[in-house]
Amino acid sequence: PIRNHICIFFRKTIAYHINRTILYFFLLTIAIVALLSFALKQFSSPLVNAMGTTTYYLTLLGVIIVQFALLWFAFLKVQNLSQKSLKILQYILFVVSILFMGIMMFSFRVTPITDAWAMLDQAKYLAEHPGEIINETSPYFVYFSRYGNNSFLTVLFVGLFRLIKFFGIKDEYYVLHGLNMIVIILGNFFAFQAVKEWAGHVNAVKVLLLLTLNPVSYVLILWVYSCSFSIPLMTGILWLGMKLRNTNQIS
Repeated sequence: PIRNHICIFFRKTIAYHINRTILYFFLLTIAIVALLSFALKQFSSPLVNAMGTTTYYLTLLGVIIVQFALLWFAFLKVQNLSQKSLKILQYILFVVSILFMGIMMFSFRVTPITDAWAMLDQAKYLAEHPGEIINETSPYFVYFSRYGNNSFLTVLFVGLFRLIKFFGIKDEYYVLHGLNMIVIILGNFFAFQAVKEWAGHVNAVKVLLLLTLNPVSYVLILWVYSCSFSIPLMTGILWLGMKLRNTNQIS
């Protein structure tokens, strides 16, 4: 009995700190966005010129306050939901994420010009030219000599490009973006499960709500790179760690 009381105490304490952490993280995010918006005025100069400086910053401040209030209200509502309602809400959030990611995938054709492009372009070339290797004559020789951490991912994508060609798929970037969408959704699912194991269903749904509202997730599907493919690995490790922790407590 004493052990059970101690476990319950620690669970409640952890859940409390999770709630506070989410709140502080959101407040910090708002502060950073606000500071960047004020500091990078040159990027919003057309709006500033159209609205006027005072109106622009008052509008920006109002948007931030409304966003905070809406999310706070949503968290309070989630806190009082029944288990059945929590399950329905989690399914709705996952469906909304998949829907909007699909819209992004089919509405925008973006070619990244950073590391992701170097890796994909080299992988596609190697897939189309069997026997070729990255050497001193390769366009990306200097890049790969500096950033060897991308070599393994490049090899994986060589295999993927060959599979795409084998099945006769003409538009390989739809496949890449679709695969990216899958790994991001998996990452969100693993994160949800990790928080559920750690701090309960209510806090897990709150985290899932934040992930669903995170605009970076929807833009990230167009950037096929290790930054997206590492997400399910990191959150999956957290989930397995939490399951192992709870299993040890039960035993």
